[in-house]
Amino acid sequence: MTAEDLTRVLKAARRGSGVVKRILSFSRPSKEGFRPTDLSEVVHEVISLMNGSLPSTIRISSRIHSGGSLVEADPTQIHQVLMNLCTNSYHALRENSGLINVQLDELNVEKELAATMNISPGNYIRIRVADDGPGIPAGIIDNIFDPFFSTKDISEGTGLGLAVVHGIVKGHRGGLQVSSEPGQGTVFSIYLPVTNETRYQHTGFTPVVAVESLSILFVEDDRDQLDSIPRILEEMGHSVTATDDPGQGLAMIKSSRNRFDLVITDFDMPVMNGVEMALKLGAIPVILVSGRQDALEMATKSRNIVTVLIKPYDRNDLQSALGRVAKKE
Repeated sequence: MTAEDLTRVLKAARRGSGVVKRILSFSRPSKEGFRPTDLSEVVHEVISLMNGSLPSTIRISSRIHSGGSLVEADPTQIHQVLMNLCTNSYHALRENSGLINVQLDELNVEKELAATMNISPGNYIRIRVADDGPGIPAGIIDNIFDPFFSTKDISEGTGLGLAVVHGIVKGHRGGLQVSSEPGQGTVFSIYLPVTNETRYQHTGFTPVVAVESLSILFVEDDRDQLDSIPRILEEMGHSVTATDDPGQGLAMIKSSRNRFDLVITDFDMPVMNGVEMALKLGAIPVILVSGRQDALEMATKSRNIVTVLIKPYDRNDLQSALGRVAKKE
């Protein structure tokens, strides 16, 4: 087997790992992170991330009219839904130019409309993601939520994005509609039930212990996480180096001793998992990230793993984990 063959096998393995993670996202959506949530905050964060990555030919805007009502939701999962839908709109527009609009409003869903989505009548927050792209052909619109269905080249995705969206929305007892006209664009509408619960009282983004600016190595083979989490860490005031390859991460540390204060690494990665990497890091503190419920037990194998961050996690969870690292020092 040649080096080129091994590279192809490794790429296939990484792709397979990502596929499995996405299958788990829509087959067994986690309920762990559910809380009364103001969706306007999620929308603002997604708009900010998209604004930083879209070309100048594509604009994104938002209109929020939700009145401050809350939904029982996992903000990390809803963030993933919106990022998937906005990314789909970008793919539809990138050949030319156009506008993506994200709208948030509250409405009463009556019996007739509720029946079309198999949800209960009542008050809902609706999220609409619209673009003025070429639209979806009538012949395939009924298939777009099927796992592995895609009109993109195989190198651009697995075809799981909209299946994940569908699974997450259903896991939130919500409804989903799509309307599209060739040449007129596409509108995805998500309906999530309003909750009467009061908002969960976080302590804001302040960690248990004040965290000074850190130099962080972030290791993650999931492309969405690799793109978004370093930005969030940088917004918190930290310096971040990101890689999808644990071996490359170890090489970076070896070539620049004392450069990194902390390593945040995923557990499930090809070639070398997060615990194996932590064992090679000596005294450098590690935050282990995992979607596995047995992650706490696995973390005991390496004394420098300070805490475990269970996926899916949000900005508050990340900040709290950093606070636990600071408290240990």
